[in-house]
Amino acid sequence: MSKLVFSRHATIRAQQRGITPAQLEAIIAYADMEVPRGKGCASVWISSEGLQRLGPRTPEGISTDRLRGVTVLQSDDQACITVFRNQTSKAYRRTAGRPL
Repeated sequence: MSKLVFSRHATIRAQQRGITPAQLEAIIAYADMEVPRGKGCASVWISSEGLQRLGPRTPEGISTDRLRGVTVLQSDDQACITVFRNQTSKAYRRTAGRPL
């Protein structure tokens, strides 16, 4: 797997929101939902069903509770632009999303 690229903004926001680099890598690796956000960007996340399939921890040992609701905005070249927690609202995910 190639090394993931994170923008300075994404690094700062992840730190502010308590999201570790390992959690970001797990989100990108196991994401099963994607919604286009414009200009080649897409928001990706792991669905509730995907988290249930993973069980209490990912194979790398990351707690799936910490991955619930974390959304990563990726550019068309797969670089991470920003990251945020979106547990209560689906407004950012305007459509139901499509499985990857």
